[in-house]
Amino acid sequence: MVAIKSIAAIFTAITLASGAVVRRDVPAILADYQTLGNNIAAFNTAVNGFKGDIGTGLAVSTSATALDNSVKQTTTDINAVPAFSVADSSNIANQSTTLANAVIASLNGLDAQVCFPFLTLDRSKKLV
Repeated sequence: MVAIKSIAAIFTAITLASGAVVRRDVPAILADYQTLGNNIAAFNTAVNGFKGDIGTGLAVSTSATALDNSVKQTTTDINAVPAFSVADSSNIANQSTTLANAVIASLNGLDAQVCFPFLTLDRSKKLV
């Protein structure tokens, strides 16, 4: 019996130390969406400020990395929630649409830059 308790305690310690404990609630996901929105805005600002030099290029790279990290965190948190209520699903869907349109705006900003003349996006398209 003592061995089972010891194994359980070790397993719990390893799980906590590995960072496998994930927030599993809708407010955390909505907070992730807020961070994601902020990182999309920062990326958009960096893209629009890109002048073809190393300094503004670094700003684009840094903001893209932050955006990538927030996308990964949001995805992890969403996948950790077993199910959403109807109201939560609607709220998250609305937030997703807002974020998707912000991503489209950022991609249009990339398209407008001289460094991507081969990339053609249909600016008339909206997600919703």
